[in-house]
Amino acid sequence: MADTLLIHYDPAHPLHATWSHVNQQGELTSRITSGAIADAAAVAEQHRVVVLIDSTYVHLNHVMLPTTNRQKMLRAIPFALEDQLAEDGEQFDFVAGKQESAYGTPVVGIRKVTVVTLLATCQDDGISVEAVIADAICSPIEDGHWTIVCHHTKALVQFDAMIGTV
Repeated sequence: MADTLLIHYDPAHPLHATWSHVNQQGELTSRITSGAIADAAAVAEQHRVVVLIDSTYVHLNHVMLPTTNRQKMLRAIPFALEDQLAEDGEQFDFVAGKQESAYGTPVVGIRKVTVVTLLATCQDDGISVEAVIADAICSPIEDGHWTIVCHHTKALVQFDAMIGTV
């Protein structure tokens, strides 16, 4: 399989991005390029595209839920997080990870308008997005170790496979 194209997307600058190719081991195989997302379209044609979204615009959390039924979990998540969100939970799209005994269920929430804008921008430029991942949880991690990535004026800290923060 061809390398994956990683596009780092910041919703504050929706027409601009940074991108590079990575191999299956997660190693960079091309230089890091910045520019208009439209410029990444030609590079994206023959590659799987994964968007790393700036975690400032993502709600990362874990919740304890009384069910393992995926549909019921997704309906319950906005209510389980309502005290932690500054906005109405109905304004978010949530994704639940695999339930873990120590932390509960990992949850990622992104404002619906952010997802729509991201996908529309990519689609308008002919980029087919396979996955969107919060940048704070995309670093390699080993048990008992933390990973810290400094990016511009932010430090992304990851201290478990599905737990990270900006």
